[in-house]
Amino acid sequence: GQFTELVATAVANAEARQALERVAAEQATLRRIATLIARGVQPEKVFAVVADETAAALDAIATVMRFEHDPPGVVVMGISTEAGIPVGTRWDLVEGMTSAEVYRTGRSARRGADADYWSSREGEVAQVARRLGSVSQVSCPIVVEGAVWGVIAVTAREELPPDTERRLEKFTELVTTAIATASQPIPRKP
Repeated sequence: GQFTELVATAVANAEARQALERVAAEQATLRRIATLIARGVQPEKVFAVVADETAAALDAIATVMRFEHDPPGVVVMGISTEAGIPVGTRWDLVEGMTSAEVYRTGRSARRGADADYWSSREGEVAQVARRLGSVSQVSCPIVVEGAVWGVIAVTAREELPPDTERRLEKFTELVTTAIATASQPIPRKP
């Protein structure tokens, strides 16, 4: 019984240490991005860094996208390097995209693990999702001056952890600051 208790304590300590290391790494990442913004780096560069840093922090592919409204769609403003998708790529909002849910509701959205979700779907978004091995997806709104400007979306090959939305919201705050600092025009829904 005492041995079991010691092993359980050791495991709990190791897990707590890993969680603390993850939080420290995430805080360092957020400070690096905030420093770029404070130095006045152009939003396009900030978007690229946010996408790569978010991808590394969450072990997923990350995309910063701006909404367009006529017709409703998203434009890639920054994306993880490994995705191989160029900045400026535009996709119509289609069922199954968490960014479409954010566009509709203005709130974070999640699509839980479903390895077969995109397998029977057609269209460019489905092709990209299959190529990336998208199983789980989370999107959080980027709100600038009270309007939903776009989203940060992450997609992974396995179920994203339950705290992904909370962690992703920290990155959206930095993107909001970068946009507001650069005085980017904010497209509004018609």
